[in-house]
Amino acid sequence: MKPWETIQQHAMLGTARAPLTIADLPAAIAGELSWIPIDAEEDFLRLASVAWQYGQTGGLPPAVSTVTSVAAPEEKPYCSSQAASELQSLIEDELYTLVRLWLEYCQAAGQLARPEILPALLDLAIRRPEFRTMITAVAGNRGQWLMRLNPAWRIDTPAEDDTAVWQTGKPEARRTLLARTRQTDASGALALLQSTWATESAADKVAFLNILQAQTSDADLPWLESLQEKGQKVTTAITRVLKHIPRSKIVTAYQDVLRQAFVLRTGKALLGMLNKTSVEIREAVAIPPEIFTTGVEKLSSDKRITDQQYVLIQLAMAVPPVFWQTQLQQADARAVISLLQKEQRTALYLPALADAAVTFRDLTWVRALLDHGDEALIDSAIVLLLKALPVAERMTYAARFLSRQPHAIIELLLEQDEPWDIALAKAIIAYTASEVYVYNRAFYRQAVYNIPAALLSYIDTFAPAEEAKKPYWRTQADELYRLVSWKQQLQKSFSQTH
Repeated sequence: MKPWETIQQHAMLGTARAPLTIADLPAAIAGELSWIPIDAEEDFLRLASVAWQYGQTGGLPPAVSTVTSVAAPEEKPYCSSQAASELQSLIEDELYTLVRLWLEYCQAAGQLARPEILPALLDLAIRRPEFRTMITAVAGNRGQWLMRLNPAWRIDTPAEDDTAVWQTGKPEARRTLLARTRQTDASGALALLQSTWATESAADKVAFLNILQAQTSDADLPWLESLQEKGQKVTTAITRVLKHIPRSKIVTAYQDVLRQAFVLRTGKALLGMLNKTSVEIREAVAIPPEIFTTGVEKLSSDKRITDQQYVLIQLAMAVPPVFWQTQLQQADARAVISLLQKEQRTALYLPALADAAVTFRDLTWVRALLDHGDEALIDSAIVLLLKALPVAERMTYAARFLSRQPHAIIELLLEQDEPWDIALAKAIIAYTASEVYVYNRAFYRQAVYNIPAALLSYIDTFAPAEEAKKPYWRTQADELYRLVSWKQQLQKSFSQTH
């Protein structure tokens, strides 16, 4: 039995029953010790410590084959020694949000991780797959060489051409290829999918259709509308994609029903001196049976909404919002919104238009709903509408509406890859400082990615009004100061010329 196994056995039996003695140690060190027993427990700890140190210093490294290759010369400069030291500290402290920033800053600066930090980085790549692409980029040729030498660090994969990936690649690789191709060559992505559609599994078909849905095109219509699938999951996925294409037969059928249900009426008001424009809703309009085969539900689960209203709401959610400008004879989105908000019975359908604006990526309508929607509309759709906006606009509107739904808006803003502007960051931290029981140090460790370094000089200005919350905030403020200071230092490390 090996010495360490002997020690473990004594530990499990207990020193009272099986005390550890000097005779249990390897002979190479037992004879060198000047030993005076004290008591069973103390003797166990002393002898175990000696055995452990002997194992640490006397062990032999594992045998490896002779390395005959060398790493190719690097084409990019290394980061500074200071930056490498900073990365080591961040990894040891498990500040992974800041590790991500380090990797991004290193790439943006056109630099590579220094050789001494590569083992820690490659170990991290095994534990955190989301960093692998960035780590591969900053590891350089030496990193690729190390990966080939050590199978445990093998995160790179041999390059394959797109045809091979599509024909024989793993499901995730094929989905990535289709999504990438879809962004640069929509028709090419469609042709790729058509080439193997008949042999794809149901699960892969659904996944591929979800990729098409993210960037629909009128060019997809002939093929999608010709598909005849037996499986319900695939059929549902096809329908879902078609409901995102304005000229599809499904969307056209929805519009036909809505034209009959919503009619503009013009009459006289105030003793006949003013024209009065209103919307008549014919909720009893007949709904063709085939409408219900496209995912439209018949029964409302909300007692305040009738079944027929619920059907019309679903249809309104699935037609381009510009439809209403034509149907209600209004010049623009603002006019339609004002008209529908006049009465409660018509305002009921406005949240559906918010869904439609997002579905059909109509930013004109998204902005109009945010600018001119009433409180009920904003409260029901604010996060949905904000998410549809470009980042810069999203932050402007988020600062404006933060007080309405702060928690939901902050959660949304944490998802973006761009830093918050300073005005928005100050508003968010002012709110989180007042909610110390909800927003703790874990939150700030995530949020530091978005918090601008310029916030550092403002941290002392934030504090909750309640005295009971102030001690908690002081602890969190210290952590926030530490994290933002780190971010500022990383920016300096990669902005300097080395």
